[in-house]
Amino acid sequence: MLERLRAAREVWVEVDGFRFLIRRPTDIQLAQWRELSPGEEPEPSRVLRRCLIAWEGVRELDVVPGGSADFAPFSVAVAVEWLEDRVELYSKVIDGVRAAVTAHAEALRGDEKN
Repeated sequence: MLERLRAAREVWVEVDGFRFLIRRPTDIQLAQWRELSPGEEPEPSRVLRRCLIAWEGVRELDVVPGGSADFAPFSVAVAVEWLEDRVELYSKVIDGVRAAVTAHAEALRGDEKN
């Protein structure tokens, strides 16, 4: 049941031919992150380390100059390091997390109205 619960918070974000699977942070995780920085959004790389859980279409040569054409196995540490050096990709993946959080908040508001 836990895996189904987590899967319900997952969404694929497609960016420039790559796909990144993110898991929307829980409301408590968001609150804890905001406690660390009141009035500010949580630090994006911290969010990615927690929310980024898979990728598709990423080859070793995309990540490492001179790498092979084989698909790269997912590693959150490698993914975050790589994305931090590719600002456009990084921003779009973070935007995907924000969109998932916003959609969840809107769904909760909709439930409260009904």
